[in-house]
Amino acid sequence: MDQRPNVFKNPTFLIDLLTAIWIMAIGSGIFIALPSMLLSSHQTSCPLDRLANGFSRMITLTSLGALLWARFGLLTWLTAMLTILLSLLAIWVFGRNRHPTRKINQIKQKFFAVTIDVLDRGLAMRSIVRLIGSQVAKVQAGLQIKDSATTICSIVMFLVLILSWYGRFRHPLSELRFTTPESYSQLLITQQILSRDASMFDAPTATIQGRVPILAALTAMISLISSTNPIHTQHFTLAIVGCWLVAALGYVLWKLSDNLAASIVGMLGLGVYVFTWSGKIASDQAERTQAWLGNILESLNHGWIRQWNPGELELGVIFVILGLTAAIQIVQPARRFDGLLSGTCCILMLLMTAPPLMLLLLVGGIGIIVGRPVALVAIVITWLSAALLVALPGQQLMIDPVFLRTLPIALSLLLGILFLLIESILKGLLGNWTAVTMLAIILGLALNFGWPTDVAIERLEYEASARKTLEISRRFPYKNWTMVAPNEQLSQSFQQGWYEDLAKFVQQYQEPVESPAFQLPFKTSNIFVMVEKQPFSSDQEFADVPFSTLNDPVYNNYRSSIGRGKLQASAMALCETYAKNHPDSKIYYEDTVIKIYQFSGMPAS
Repeated sequence: MDQRPNVFKNPTFLIDLLTAIWIMAIGSGIFIALPSMLLSSHQTSCPLDRLANGFSRMITLTSLGALLWARFGLLTWLTAMLTILLSLLAIWVFGRNRHPTRKINQIKQKFFAVTIDVLDRGLAMRSIVRLIGSQVAKVQAGLQIKDSATTICSIVMFLVLILSWYGRFRHPLSELRFTTPESYSQLLITQQILSRDASMFDAPTATIQGRVPILAALTAMISLISSTNPIHTQHFTLAIVGCWLVAALGYVLWKLSDNLAASIVGMLGLGVYVFTWSGKIASDQAERTQAWLGNILESLNHGWIRQWNPGELELGVIFVILGLTAAIQIVQPARRFDGLLSGTCCILMLLMTAPPLMLLLLVGGIGIIVGRPVALVAIVITWLSAALLVALPGQQLMIDPVFLRTLPIALSLLLGILFLLIESILKGLLGNWTAVTMLAIILGLALNFGWPTDVAIERLEYEASARKTLEISRRFPYKNWTMVAPNEQLSQSFQQGWYEDLAKFVQQYQEPVESPAFQLPFKTSNIFVMVEKQPFSSDQEFADVPFSTLNDPVYNNYRSSIGRGKLQASAMALCETYAKNHPDSKIYYEDTVIKIYQFSGMPAS
């Protein structure tokens, strides 16, 4: 099976691209632009600090508000907008040196002046260029761009951000199906929140790996505000979170090292993701060493998939990073209140998303008291040590595996430190152009040899299965159709229609279907049964399967090649028999791999 994503194979690529841009605009406006504009410019000397402070507060307030509304089954478009407006109001009110009346008058005067100017002259291109130029000037001031070398570094930084965007969006733009089981669980929780089903908080699926479903709540909010399908919203929201992580990594490296080039190297390491490795471990190593290296490489390779399918853990890492920058503000008396407010938000979010990472925030906070470079080195040593200990086979040190799963972020920080060391050695030889020269070499090597190799992605369904489920949900009346399919279709059809597990369907109706008078007892107008002509085989085959997994019906029916093949053959025979006895049956869709039968349901009582 071809693993390389190709966006041009997607028949709705242009529509999906516009959807992605729309969701990015909504997310950037709500969580970054608006809150940073409402913070006082007197609080922070750097516009990037205002962006970080506004982001941390807005994410915290909106996610808590969304979860609160969802808990009482009241999350709608109206309550989502109310939550956003109240969050923006709270950010504005708690800004220091704020004079509400004066600020309102200034906003009114500026609004009327711009409106009159537009009505009088129209939208002149010169005005738009001037506006863009003023924003660029603010970014230049924030990055302290003063000479040609720094200007080149800033250009490279934006190139890295573009590469990061490409690496994280090419999969969502090319495939509708997800590439991790966790993503389907997250989509199901999002659908439950959108359906205002408060009982989901009491169910075992209410959290993902014991964490509060912050990402699902944010996805539900964006889906409501942007009026986009939750499947598309989650695809693109997760990719946006991956891009946020790259930008946050560069931001914290710049704040701790005061070196723009070093921050770009760290962003490049994570943005282009140079940590995959397709080679084999040398067989002459000890068995325990091979197992240890195997665990590390497996985590790193899977980490590339998590760049466009992140979870609560990656969101937690962002708040570790923003918490460190808040700690930098706390040690400055003039900005202590601002740092305490943002730091409290980061700690609260970190406790809900990835509590074990509080160790890194604690180590970094103590290190900042001594010095920022000390904090950077201490964080990297702690992070790497914990990750390498977790990878030990049979380790019983009670270290949470989140450190190993986030190892690429620690390695990216390490790349920044190594760049600083090498630059200090070569600076006497190359002078002010040392950083630019090294950046050019590193960027060339990364693009030629470091771009991620194709890793084994554990896809769980055919692309056509996901696309046809979404098509059915759009074409047929709300809650008046039933989808009988593998369990991946549950999260995709939830809220729009009804769902029946294919294995349960076969087990229950395999014998009654032999009777010509038998009618499927589904009280919806249309019943769709998705059968695989070629049983889907996961791209990853596992040699050793635990006994508990062997008894799992999901594994037996859908993960095991033999079990899935038997189930699909039985489902095909059942549908053919039923179609033969009911002439009104149709074939809704058929290609080389799947076949979707369309049957009529029983009239509603």
